[in-house]
This record gives sequence, structure tokens and C-alpha cells, in this order.
Amino acid sequence: MIFFYDGTFEGLLSAVFDAYTEKVFPDLLLRLGEIPPLGAGEGRRVETVRYKADRVLRALERKLPAYAFSGLLYAALADDAGHGTVLFRFIRKIFDGPEGKEGDLADPDVLAVEQLARKVGREKQHLMGFARFEKTAEGVYFALLEPRFDVLPLLRFHFTDRFGDQKWILYDARRGYGIFFDLEECREISLEAGRLKAGKLDPALLAEGEDLIRRLWQGYHAASAVRERLNPVLQRRLMPARFWKYLPEKS
Repeated sequence: MIFFYDGTFEGLLSAVFDAYTEKVFPDLLLRLGEIPPLGAGEGRRVETVRYKADRVLRALERKLPAYAFSGLLYAALADDAGHGTVLFRFIRKIFDGPEGKEGDLADPDVLAVEQLARKVGREKQHLMGFARFEKTAEGVYFALLEPRFDVLPLLRFHFTDRFGDQKWILYDARRGYGIFFDLEECREISLEAGRLKAGKLDPALLAEGEDLIRRLWQGYHAASAVRERLNPVLQRRLMPARFWKYLPEKS
């Protein structure tokens, strides 16, 4: 039995609700469009229903201690292959297993959720330090990102606290959406076609003098480096090369 869902956490929780309501538990939970394995059994599509997802989420919040509930929410933002099935099995074990099951790292599903949460947490920490903003002609600071995982919902808290007196946009180029802070609240946005060129914001949209600021920053970075102490291996470990595309000091 395979359940197909829309890939969202709400969709996954709706699948949990339907499974317990109908007493039908899938062996696999796949996103819509994913190809099932050869020889797979019957499948059905799960409709994402908000009230179903909310009921399951509230039940999980009651069952799990705060650290484990937070870890589950982090793991839900991962895009690893098969993570939907792992999360579904984990949630079943929390509901049906003994108290304290979330701490049983000998269980492969509990361990997998823990590892997913750690991956998402590391990605969040990286982007808190590697996000680079450019000022647009409209006075909004814009940062283009391409994270491995869908961490924008986590990043917004950090940047709202740190740059609460500025309008800014964090934009996920991989997933095609962003978060816009308008000095009062954050809301989800998407850019019109043509706003991004060659993986960067169209230069015509930037504020006057932004290119000069970029060159000044690059000059400062080059002048402050101590060539005799360069350690490329350590640099790549602390600043993975996949982030360099959006760092002006590395361009």
C-alpha cells in the first residue's frame, strides 16, 4: 500500500490522520509524481486537510517533549529521498509505542529523524552566517539563497530579530519562493519571471552604488587575508563551496 501526498508537512499529517481513521497503514509515503518501486501494491492519493493536520500536530505536541517536537518540525523541512516514509513511521511509533520512544536511538526511524533534524539545523546555522544582502532600488535588502533544505521558515526568526528595522527578502532560488519582511510581519512571496538572471538578481533592480559597495567589500576581504596562513581545506570545511556562488567576497 502506497499513500501519495503533496510533499508538505500538512499533507503528511493528513496521511497520518487518514491512516488511523481508516485503519489502513501504508508501507510507503511518496510525493505526488514520484515513481513507486517495481512490484508495489495499490496506491491512493491523500488530500491535504488543515483540520486533520492540526489535530495530529496537537496530539504530537502533547506526546513529545519540547526538544523532540522541535526536532520533528526540523526533520519535516528536509528534502531527503524517502523522508516522508521515515517521518510517517516515526509518528506511528510515537503514538503506538511506549512512553519515551523518541529517545530510543537504537530504533532506525528515531535515529533517522534525529539525523534529519541535525542536517536541517546545520543548514540553518550556515545560512545565518553566509546570507549576503544587496540593496534594491526600492530600498529593500535582498538575499538570494539556494539551501539544501527548506530552511526559510527557520531563518525568518533570526533575521527578523537582527534586522527588524529594515525591509528585507530572503529568497530560495531552488524552491522558487521567498519571505518578505515589511517591518511588521513576514509573508511568503514569489518573483516574477525575469527578475533573476544567471542565478542573480537583475542588476537593473539594484540601488545606485551597490556595485561599488560590492567591490569595496571584495577589496577589504582581499587586503585583510594573510596569504601565509591560507588553509583551503579548512576554509572549505567551514565555508562549503556550494555557498560561494552567492558570496561577493568569493566571486
